[in-house]
Amino acid sequence: MDSLKVILVLTCGRTGSTLLVEILKSLGMSVGACKNRCEHGKLQQVIRGLYQRKGCHSVESIEQSKLWPVAKGWKLDSQEARTIKTPKNEAIKIFTDETSNGKTFVYKSPMLFYTMAFWRDVLKEMEIPWGAIISTRDRETCSSSMDNSWSGYIGGKGGAKKMYDYFTETAPREVTDVPHTTVRFEDLLSDHKSVIAKIGEDLGIEFLVDDLIMESIASRIKPETVKFT
Repeated sequence: MDSLKVILVLTCGRTGSTLLVEILKSLGMSVGACKNRCEHGKLQQVIRGLYQRKGCHSVESIEQSKLWPVAKGWKLDSQEARTIKTPKNEAIKIFTDETSNGKTFVYKSPMLFYTMAFWRDVLKEMEIPWGAIISTRDRETCSSSMDNSWSGYIGGKGGAKKMYDYFTETAPREVTDVPHTTVRFEDLLSDHKSVIAKIGEDLGIEFLVDDLIMESIASRIKPETVKFT
């Protein structure tokens, strides 16, 4: 297996994916330089809570201002993706810059799954090896967290569970042809060492870790420090 240059973290949101990305950063991966979020009218107000406050990327601005408004029914199809030329060039430049340091670049966003046709085209054109991590969580606690965080955005009563079900049903099909793995939030909290080992095995990555790194990771996932409702 070729060394992966890019890892996309797919999530429906509220699955612990930000914690996962922070752990991957501790393990030596690049998560990008924090950029200011683009201003995009009411959309900006709605999605302000969707992103991690640290480790955000300039690719977010592409999704917010150019991909999301084009997507229909939360899904950007392949034909639509091929018509979007300018952000593709921007995305290629960003990925090129982010992988120039030799580190694997990790990108995650709740929007990412719904615009995968675009990102697959970008990575195919770049001809670089990439993989994916599907970030999941228990259905009831995840949908409850969505309702608490995104009230009014996810389609009213029952919208969170519909969003969750759609994601968990179709996300695996988006990455069948590339190295991928699934990480459950509950497993990350209860046995992070096994989860890290499985990520490495499934994606063909050899993590170089020492006691200090593992202690740092362990400190991030203590129940008293993880606020996730």
